[in-house]
Amino acid sequence: EWSRRASVSLAQAQPGRLQLTFPGTAGGTYRVEFTEALTSPDWKTFLTTNLPPTPAITFPLPAPDLTTNRFYRVRWEP
Repeated sequence: EWSRRASVSLAQAQPGRLQLTFPGTAGGTYRVEFTEALTSPDWKTFLTTNLPPTPAITFPLPAPDLTTNRFYRVRWEP
């Protein structure tokens, strides 16, 4: 099962720029969601893609706002 094997990484691509990378399975639809709080989270869709990933998908993220937290998750829809 994908959810048991997946790991999502967040890295600084260059100063002030982050990128999110996660493994994928061809033919699946992936939804990247974010929230600013984990207590009563209000998940919002950042993007949805169905690109055939091999072996991983990497997306740039907007520059972080230092006044808020941001948490990401990736959902796979086979």
